[in-house]
Amino acid sequence: MKYHEIIVKGGLGNQLFCLFYAYKLSQESNVKVSLNLSNYFFSERKDRSFFLERIYPKLFNDFSKSDTNLSKFLFLYSKIYEKILISQKPDRLPGDKTFYVNYWPKRFIHSGYYQKINYSHSELRSLDLMKNRIDPNFIKNKTNFLAVHLRRGDYLSKNHSIHGIISEKYLLDEA
Repeated sequence: MKYHEIIVKGGLGNQLFCLFYAYKLSQESNVKVSLNLSNYFFSERKDRSFFLERIYPKLFNDFSKSDTNLSKFLFLYSKIYEKILISQKPDRLPGDKTFYVNYWPKRFIHSGYYQKINYSHSELRSLDLMKNRIDPNFIKNKTNFLAVHLRRGDYLSKNHSIHGIISEKYLLDEA
């Protein structure tokens, strides 16, 4: 039986992309997927805590939590693997390129931010499943809101200039 472990990292938005990938992987491989939370154990950033469980309290009914010493080792191993073996392009942000390592027969560690969605059948199923799991935890009285993701310090670094700036007209058209 295969075992897949996904490293969860980043703020809430990136955690949601990791959760989406976990659903997709569990749908495609038909196995229970584990979420490796070691990034939050080692991180010195206190503004990026693990938040998914607060918006989805039953998260660990669908996924197991990987917080063993082996999971911590695999997290550190994946960081070294990414640093040495994943191509480092000048315009590449850390975590943009997803990867997995088959570290033992039928055992995989996955890392990245998984922000490329191609709307395949399994991805659409995974998005629906994720939405149905998270939605009941929000207010039932729906109102119209526009959410804007402010990228905070991304524009202060030359390496992050790939984000570009979205025009006000585009935001108004989307609204």
